[in-house]
Amino acid sequence: MGANKSNALSQSNNQYLALARVLVIGHLAMSRSFPPLIWLRAFEATARHLSFTHAAQELNLTQAAVSKQVKLLESYLKAPLFVRHARSIEITRVGQAYLPVVNQAFEDLAYGTHELFSKGPNDALTIRTSIGFGVLWLAHNLHDFQNHHPDIKLRIISNVWNENSSEGHCDLDIRYGDGEWPGLRVTQLTRDALFPACHPGLLASGALQNLASLREQTLIHVIGYAEGWSNWLREAKLDCAGDDKCLHVDTNNLGFEILTPTFGVILTRSSLARQRLATGSLAKPFSLEIPAQENFYLTQHETAIGHPDAKLFSDWLLARSNQP
Repeated sequence: MGANKSNALSQSNNQYLALARVLVIGHLAMSRSFPPLIWLRAFEATARHLSFTHAAQELNLTQAAVSKQVKLLESYLKAPLFVRHARSIEITRVGQAYLPVVNQAFEDLAYGTHELFSKGPNDALTIRTSIGFGVLWLAHNLHDFQNHHPDIKLRIISNVWNENSSEGHCDLDIRYGDGEWPGLRVTQLTRDALFPACHPGLLASGALQNLASLREQTLIHVIGYAEGWSNWLREAKLDCAGDDKCLHVDTNNLGFEILTPTFGVILTRSSLARQRLATGSLAKPFSLEIPAQENFYLTQHETAIGHPDAKLFSDWLLARSNQP
């Protein structure tokens, strides 16, 4: 019985706090104005310390000044934020509901100020990229951007796994996957197809005359992707080669370097193989392609204000990656 009563009181309190939050936010939205920041700052410090005196010491004001600013805020909101006792104060339920709103506003203001004004005109635009995309696509196209925008400084950093993408600061992040990343603005860059590729010498030797000849070859698997050889072989209606004739690598560029005129067939992605196919350093032995479910995306944090040159680079990257 006691537990049921406690749960009911807790649920009632939560409902009250939610209603109070809605009422306070609604009042601010309808007023088309916001309280002065000095009032909000006094409220936040007082709520954190539960003391006008300690808040005043932090803000380098008198206790009377802080108390007055909080009273002015309460008058503005038409709601009590604290209960004053003889030797202490207690935050009200409305105050508890309002405090996280104020905290978030100050955090957003501080973050936005830092993002917008901490970058000087000479700061480089930092781009993080999957190492495969960076080496096999971006490196072969970046000259075009630099030719059109020679005054823009770039800083390129690479990583192998998306899991490392939270480490360090970057303005733009090129990653692969299904495009579902909460908290990020996402723009699709590629629409890849998967197909086998080999050294031109292996193709010229006649070792890959038909699909069945793949059983005699070492298949190079690029790990880290959701799709691989099994997907393509299934579409080709060909039994998978045994694990005794396969090799696993963590990037396409490493896989390409392993290929020789007598060794190796890699399952690759069209965007990463395009430049090598065009120069003849890579060969495509079969016409069968399957659409990739994972692609490369340009991402940016939703809350980021962004580098002043980020849009220029984003527009160029999107246009360039869609070229045949």
